Amino acid sequence: MATATVTMTLDDTEVNSTLSELKALADRFPKAVKRLLDRGEPFFELLGVDPDGHSAGGANEFRTRLQQTEFLRGFMAALGAVDRERRVA
Repeated sequence: MATATVTMTLDDTEVNSTLSELKALADRFPKAVKRLLDRGEPFFELLGVDPDGHSAGGANEFRTRLQQTEFLRGFMAALGAVDRERRVA
């Protein structure tokens, strides 16, 4: 029986950037970020795999991209708006 090896590559560039931004927001809004994390949301509510971000990199290779969800994107946008308002005031 022949054996094949498949390599899966996960691009986490966007998520690393998002987590850095979330850390910065957590420093400014610790209670809000703590509430987000204490909600007990499953991991998939915060991060997901881009269903269209895959490609065949080569023979026996699969590439996909990890990304933030709309929920996390909206949460961070709301905190960013509050932060901008605080700096203007």
